[in-house]
Amino acid sequence: MIAVAATGSGGKKPNAQTSTPPPTASTAPSSSSTPSNTPVTPTPTATAPNLSSITVDVLNGTTRAGLASALANKLKSDGYTIKKVANQATHQTTTTIYYKAGAKAAAEAMLAAHPELKRVAPATSSTPATVTLTVVIGDDYKAA
Repeated sequence: MIAVAATGSGGKKPNAQTSTPPPTASTAPSSSSTPSNTPVTPTPTATAPNLSSITVDVLNGTTRAGLASALANKLKSDGYTIKKVANQATHQTTTTIYYKAGAKAAAEAMLAAHPELKRVAPATSSTPATVTLTVVIGDDYKAA
């Protein structure tokens, strides 16, 4: 009985072509095989700004009426403080959020929330410095 148990199937030797080697055990998990149970700590980020402290002018740089008012209402409902809603004196092709010095993060946060605003750029000498951000609506604007 011991001999039968030791040889397996009735004393026949397994065919070398059909036998498979036993699996090898790895002592250290690879980075791609076993998920870690260690909690992920988020990278610290800047505190989200208080939107009511961000002042915004909304200007329509197109010939389509009502765009500045509609966008201003949307931004106001988000919590921004709207200072001026008007038409831009010059034509604008690309919708842009202009930011004054030190307000790039606020402009990028607005763009993240409203990708239809297309891009951010530093304020120019013709952009009023009395507000944090100036949104100038361009021909490419499609209300979201």
